[in-house]
Amino acid sequence: MPCNNRATFEVRTIESMEDWRSIQGPWQALSCGQAMQSFEWLSTWWTYYGPGHQLQIVAVFENDALVGAVPWYRHSTPLGEQLRYLGSGHVCSDYLTVLARVDRKTEVEDKIAEYLQCMLNTNGSFLSSGKQPRKLHSIWLDGGLNDSWQQRCLEVGRQSRFKGQIKLDTRSWRLAIPRTVAEMQRNLKGSSAGRKFKKCLQRLESGEVVVHRWKSPEEINLGLDHLLRLHAARRASLGDQGCLADARFEPFLRSTIPQLCKQDLSSILAAEFEGQIVGAQLFLHAERTWQMYQSGMEPTALSCEPGHTMITAAICQAIENDVGVIDFLRGDEPYKSYWGAEPTPLIEMRLVNPNLHAQAIETLFRHAKSVRNWTRSVWQSLPGVATSPISSSK
Repeated sequence: MPCNNRATFEVRTIESMEDWRSIQGPWQALSCGQAMQSFEWLSTWWTYYGPGHQLQIVAVFENDALVGAVPWYRHSTPLGEQLRYLGSGHVCSDYLTVLARVDRKTEVEDKIAEYLQCMLNTNGSFLSSGKQPRKLHSIWLDGGLNDSWQQRCLEVGRQSRFKGQIKLDTRSWRLAIPRTVAEMQRNLKGSSAGRKFKKCLQRLESGEVVVHRWKSPEEINLGLDHLLRLHAARRASLGDQGCLADARFEPFLRSTIPQLCKQDLSSILAAEFEGQIVGAQLFLHAERTWQMYQSGMEPTALSCEPGHTMITAAICQAIENDVGVIDFLRGDEPYKSYWGAEPTPLIEMRLVNPNLHAQAIETLFRHAKSVRNWTRSVWQSLPGVATSPISSSK
């Protein structure tokens, strides 16, 4: 393979599921309990979204022990190939970056950067398996933190005359959770969210709304039934299909979430009103963090505010479980700032091959994206759209 490394470190490309499964255990150790970087999440994503594309995980070994990896694949399009993160696109996996043992982070980033440099210097046209992929049109990495690794990729790309930049237009939203409910009330005092929190606490204490937390394998499958039903109902009331517009999404979710549940990396909150489940929120787990990944609610039950009530219940249960952050993930839906969540910039990096063909395609893409974003902003400004805590398509 081009780019062998010196000393005790060796870089290998993982290009098949068989090879990837052989490092599943060490991969899990490196993911440090981050659901969206786990083997279950990313490998299941590859099962449903990978056909037609090429796996290209870059793994770093020290004395045959995995010490780091970056979850990449080559995304094939009619116009050329893109290097992307596994889990990207419609599924919107956030915070993807290099996985590395803490005491080997610098070495891992160095070795993968060397690999990337070699790949770009050969115009991105090699794989260790001997396959001959088409030349790389671009590097497109989205949803990652603006960390040292993303900056390193940008630097390497520019050294190889790939043109582009990192944009920070996308944000995730993180709500800090205090130690007690009383402290949360003090934090929200005097705000509309504070009054909402008090009202929703009264609903929960009176039993008007009962919120269940489902986290066993048996419960999680029932929870997914409710979640997907309610998501479809809410999106239909707003005139679209939401995440279910992609036929791959439901089987991906039904395959992944029970696997994560067995490792305590997922749970579902469900709101019951007048004997019916009227709201559901799917949480992925990371270290002292609950990530609200997907949600849905019954559009005929808005009087009991299932979205706000479930957020209130999530805050209370997070306090009980010593969770320090509820992360609403990417998207600028108004409810996130309403509840006091703080934005965290996420990167969108597009580095484009310097040849004229790739540059022309990139220009067309930028214009198309501008039109799409304008259309979306007009849609979200319409009355009743994206004003509910669980009206987002994601």
